[in-house]
Amino acid sequence: MSRASFVLFVMIGVLCSTTIAQRCGRNQEWNTCGSACPPSCDSSPNQFCTLQCVIGCQCKRGYVLNSSGECVHPSQYAAPNCGQNEYFNSCGSSCQPTCQNPTPQICTLACVTGCECMDGYVRNAENQCIPAYNC
Repeated sequence: MSRASFVLFVMIGVLCSTTIAQRCGRNQEWNTCGSACPPSCDSSPNQFCTLQCVIGCQCKRGYVLNSSGECVHPSQYAAPNCGQNEYFNSCGSSCQPTCQNPTPQICTLACVTGCECMDGYVRNAENQCIPAYNC
């Protein structure tokens, strides 16, 4: 490949990336080496993520993705309203106690965001948190 061809390809690449960068949405910026796991309203601050560069639009520092794919300030989303005998946990267990399995033994260590039963309560067949002694 000639030097002129190489320079031409580099210039086309720069031009294309500049054009795409201008299409980033509100509160986003172009990133040539962004995270593969950008922060979102649903993600845990301690989530596991592969170490790799992702090219594209990502939220500016201080913003997170909401469920619609928009970058918002964390104050613009709120924890969901949990049901009776439940509380919101941003890094809960993926193996919640149930009537059928009140003390799960084998479980992943991954954080799960959502509503959990309060201590002493387990999920019944209708997915409601009830006192464990009522199973």
